[in-house]
Amino acid sequence: MKVDVSNVPEWGLVVDVELDARQIDLADAGADLAGDLHLQGRVLQAGDDILLEGTLRAAFSLNCSRCLKDFVQPFEADVSATYVQSSGDHRPDGRAETDLDEAAHITFFDDEIDLLSGIREDVVLSIPVKPLCSEDCRGLCVQCGTDLNEGECTCRKEDVDLRFAQLRDIRTQLERQVDK
Repeated sequence: MKVDVSNVPEWGLVVDVELDARQIDLADAGADLAGDLHLQGRVLQAGDDILLEGTLRAAFSLNCSRCLKDFVQPFEADVSATYVQSSGDHRPDGRAETDLDEAAHITFFDDEIDLLSGIREDVVLSIPVKPLCSEDCRGLCVQCGTDLNEGECTCRKEDVDLRFAQLRDIRTQLERQVDK
């Protein structure tokens, strides 16, 4: 979604748009978007810079890290991006020259900014590190793989601390020697 910023009023330009989720590539982020994104906010002029501030609403299509089932989780993220007009200085690769201070800024050319370029990072940062379909998800049995949310399995439950497994084996051997 491109916005013409040549005539941004002093009070800002209200933005209330649906953005096509297919235009944001999340393949390397471990999640997909379930539907389009809704952006509400304001585009403001701050000197020579253009600021985008607003709220982004959408939903992720995720896999539960405990039971491995697919689920959809809505999210809401605050969006803030600073766009800097290109000075016209280009490197040999065609990209604009930027100072280190401007590393967090998005360079734009002419009088158009692309809103998608400023919100991808906010979307990626909203992806949960350990997605859960519900807080009380019981996951899968480590022995047989049964989904414990759907019912109990028939595996023998043994509370063994693996750090002490060697000691348990020694105790078992001693008990056998005493019984002889």
